[in-house]
Amino acid sequence: MVKPQIYLEELARLLKEDDTSSAKPLAASMIRQEISMIKAMARELQETIPDLTQSEVNEASRIVSSLDALIAQSEIEIEEILKLRQQLSESRNVYTAPGAGQNANNVNCSDVYKNVKDFVEACKGSYVIRYQNLYNSSHAEAFNRDYGVTFKAQIEGTFAAELSRLYPGHLKEASTVGREVGISSGKKEIYQQSFNRSENTAYGGAFPGEMARVESEAVNLVQEHLNGNAALTLKAPAKLATASIYGIAPGIDADLKMLVKNVGSQASSGNSLVKVTEMSASLASDRREAPLTSVAPNSHSDLSVFKIKVNDAAVPGSRVVIAGEIVHPGNHYQGSRVETFRIESVLGINPSVTTAPDFDSTPDIAALFGTKKHDLAITISPKFSGVDQGYEVTMEEIGSSFVEITARPARTEVLARGAQKKVRFTYKLQKASKAKTVTLRIVVKNAGKIVSQQDLQVVPK
Repeated sequence: MVKPQIYLEELARLLKEDDTSSAKPLAASMIRQEISMIKAMARELQETIPDLTQSEVNEASRIVSSLDALIAQSEIEIEEILKLRQQLSESRNVYTAPGAGQNANNVNCSDVYKNVKDFVEACKGSYVIRYQNLYNSSHAEAFNRDYGVTFKAQIEGTFAAELSRLYPGHLKEASTVGREVGISSGKKEIYQQSFNRSENTAYGGAFPGEMARVESEAVNLVQEHLNGNAALTLKAPAKLATASIYGIAPGIDADLKMLVKNVGSQASSGNSLVKVTEMSASLASDRREAPLTSVAPNSHSDLSVFKIKVNDAAVPGSRVVIAGEIVHPGNHYQGSRVETFRIESVLGINPSVTTAPDFDSTPDIAALFGTKKHDLAITISPKFSGVDQGYEVTMEEIGSSFVEITARPARTEVLARGAQKKVRFTYKLQKASKAKTVTLRIVVKNAGKIVSQQDLQVVPK
């Protein structure tokens, strides 16, 4: 029984060992902090206990507990948070143009020559455009000037407050784990020392040599197995990945991704099988089993196992789960080797819309007095539920300067899935645009993100 145990322990060690992992140094650091706290509390009663030697500290750093997985997951989450913080620290990533200003409609055209209607209308249109441009410019300047300082102050204040609030609880939780692991390891060490004394007395002659032989044979068997086979294992927790800017959200296509390493000297050949054993109703896939594709010897690879579809009717804010196991080929003492994985995620908001423009593609330019006004309407409808902000629709001329926009729509109210909202622009065309192709770009935004963009062409006559 000793040889199989040593064999499996050695194989597990080689599968887990990873020089690029920072989890163990972090765990060792926490253990050293725990040791220092215990020593400080017990110093008065244990003056005769010597300080830890470097070899003892090194031994402690090799102790594995449930903190290892938490530390590894925390590193991934911290990296994602820091990326998000960097994005949010730049005002252009969060700025949203304002609606109409307070005085947008307080136009005074009483001095227009003889109150000619067309002149009055021109006066009003000029005031609206000029006022809104100045208002938007001032609004953006003030926002960009003050945002960075305010954002930094909020981050620093929130960080300090959350650190003070959360640190004691997390420290207590980690200390409890560290203490239990320490006690367990201490008991094991006491047992080992007691066993060693008995062993030296009873088996001092023959047992050491025999044990060394068995250990050597087991290690050699492991090396023989790795030399002749692939040996795959997860290098990091499995995850759901998507190229969508909305993350894991209703209607999104995602990949089940696994960062897999091969500690064997042979390339894998698709004989490790991923099996999904649990999947939330909001998720769907065309299969529940798939082999891991080939991984080169002594290397790692980021593999896409299969596609996952988030249901269109899924509710943002709900939690989804996908879990399963990876069944690897066996070895000298195992018919197969099994790893488990579990992914939990909270669904985000997907504000995607369908759009339907309604406009005259060959408008008349001239009117009885001056130039005619034209309407361009667009109907928008959210594809998914849970959108918590209204939509902003903008129109701009691309590649020319013939268009004068005289009326723009305000931000819409919050729309439910499938609801339809028609917004309308009014514009005029210069006479020089006759028979030319004029491009109008319609952009739909939600929460500052572009959800739809299309270019429409008109050829005035």
